[in-house]
Amino acid sequence: MFFVLRLQDPQWLLLAPTGVLAGVLVWWQLRHPAPFLDLRMLARNGALVRTYLRHGLAYLVIYCVLYGFSQWLEEAHGFSSFHAGLVMLPMSGAAAFCSIAGARTKGLRAPLTVAAGCLAVGSAAFLLLQGSSPLVALLCAGALFGIPQGLASTGNQAAVYAQAPADGVGSAAGLQRTAQYLGAITASGLIGLLYGERASDSGLHAIALIGVVLGLLPALTLADRSLRTGAPGPAAETGHVPSGPHRSQQRHPPHRKNPQHPGPAPQPSPHLTSPHKERLMPATTLDATTALVLIDLQKGIAGLPCAPVPPAEVIERGARLAAAFRARGLPVVLVNVTGGAPGRTEAARHTGNPPADWAELVPELDRQPGDIGVTKQQWGAFHGTNLDRELRRRGVTQVVLGGIATTIGVESTARAAHEHGYHVTLATDAMTDPDAEAHRNSLEKIFPRLGETDTTEAILALLG
Repeated sequence: MFFVLRLQDPQWLLLAPTGVLAGVLVWWQLRHPAPFLDLRMLARNGALVRTYLRHGLAYLVIYCVLYGFSQWLEEAHGFSSFHAGLVMLPMSGAAAFCSIAGARTKGLRAPLTVAAGCLAVGSAAFLLLQGSSPLVALLCAGALFGIPQGLASTGNQAAVYAQAPADGVGSAAGLQRTAQYLGAITASGLIGLLYGERASDSGLHAIALIGVVLGLLPALTLADRSLRTGAPGPAAETGHVPSGPHRSQQRHPPHRKNPQHPGPAPQPSPHLTSPHKERLMPATTLDATTALVLIDLQKGIAGLPCAPVPPAEVIERGARLAAAFRARGLPVVLVNVTGGAPGRTEAARHTGNPPADWAELVPELDRQPGDIGVTKQQWGAFHGTNLDRELRRRGVTQVVLGGIATTIGVESTARAAHEHGYHVTLATDAMTDPDAEAHRNSLEKIFPRLGETDTTEAILALLG
């Protein structure tokens, strides 16, 4: 910090102890079982690191203008501090308006791209300002910088919530604030270096030129595939999923097609052997922000004897779905179970200690840093977990379900998802059960009342 604040007279000797202390910090955090800075998580989570970089650079430019422009208005243009503050008001008003607009925008990429573009355009406008520029030009130039101030704040904050691990959102938000403060500190040093003893037109133009160069952030934003995932909109803040009729198979005509994918409707799952299988219908569509939720595909459950679908096939299809969802920037939720509800039951409970790896997810799922992990103590994945909060943060309106067992974890989660207002699609050949008849009952009698059913291949086709 001392080095950055005195760029006009660099204290090079400070870099050596800074490097040593940074090395000690890294060494300690890597060794600590519960680190304050989870460096390993950051190394695995490139999307989150890019968000910090994008946020810090954006606020470096914003603070250069916020501090440098007001100083220039007083010292080069001749305004009093009172009148300089009035000239800055349109910037604050635009920032407030754009913060509200950004919070109500569902996507991440669009507002962040607009914010980065306005940084470059606004900086270019500052290159045209002179000490004799008219008041209207000063007001418009300031207001132009209020747009990225509002959109970058809400957009990057939503990106942090979407990209951070569920158990580290608090520390991730703190690191975002740290990135913003580093931008502010660096901006103060640059202003001192470029203005010297007094603000001038040339100093303002040098600051603006830095803003134009750093305004190339749209390339960083557009290239970030992790920003495809929708940010939480008003639904996430109010706890209400976007309105509209819930899709269930009892509410659609027998051969409705997805208008985006013309052609014959996919056939129901081949794993339905009942004479009543014609009552089931294919899935019609997938919402723009649909999440995949795979239930209890863990080592202690995947080895159970199940029918009619072998667990190995369930895992293989679940892995294919997960890979397809990740490739499209859609959320993937991997659920495991480590306990059970405490209430008395007539059925005997399992006793004894399970193997140490009983609750570990099967390796075929190829868990990625961006996946959402949920550990439950009940049958369903919603009760007593943060699953609903994680989905709403990402603007999810539909879930695709699969896993083991059909009548326990999958059905309980499907019921809860339906009751929470999500559209539900069930991958019938990506689930199985120790009781084949119970599995069949869920697919034929229960699931059509909760959502839509279809095969893995048909769901992959809907993903496009």
